[in-house]
Amino acid sequence: MALDHFVRHPVIPPLLAKAGGIKILVSMVSRGVKGALAPAFSILRQIVSSSSDLATQVHDAGLVQIVVKFLGQSDKLSETALANAVLAISCIAEVSPKLQEAVGSAKGVFDALVGLFEHPEYQTCVEVLRALTKSVGQIVANNTENQNLCIDAGGASPLIMVSRANKHRDLQTSAINVSFIVV
Repeated sequence: MALDHFVRHPVIPPLLAKAGGIKILVSMVSRGVKGALAPAFSILRQIVSSSSDLATQVHDAGLVQIVVKFLGQSDKLSETALANAVLAISCIAEVSPKLQEAVGSAKGVFDALVGLFEHPEYQTCVEVLRALTKSVGQIVANNTENQNLCIDAGGASPLIMVSRANKHRDLQTSAINVSFIVV
């Protein structure tokens, strides 16, 4: 998808949204269009990062629940697509306390994230672990309700595991920082 390279330009995301691109991308992701998932999640992540209005549009289009569904079927996604999907919801949560609350309270979000932390295939995949750690950290930061939801889903244990068992210092540091927020 050539759009994946252009969407980083600040003019493109609003134009894409105005042309109905958010609904099209979310629809592509929802249908699981083969070969388009990784770039679609990447584009959506860039759109969400560009402005709070666009992040709200992406959220309202149902991306968080779609991502939760895909996280439960992670074997259908490449590691890059999986990381981009997780980072997309992280970026939505980062935009505002209201969206952070919405992401954290989305049905099954913490169960899905914790499930990926515990999935044997991803315990050694640095790209996915970085995305998971960043996402959980963003969703729970300064939000007691989301912290409690994360703890209730068993989120503290995998963060501690990543901080202890991983050889990548930046990933360990990130996991330690998030585990202090959660625990």
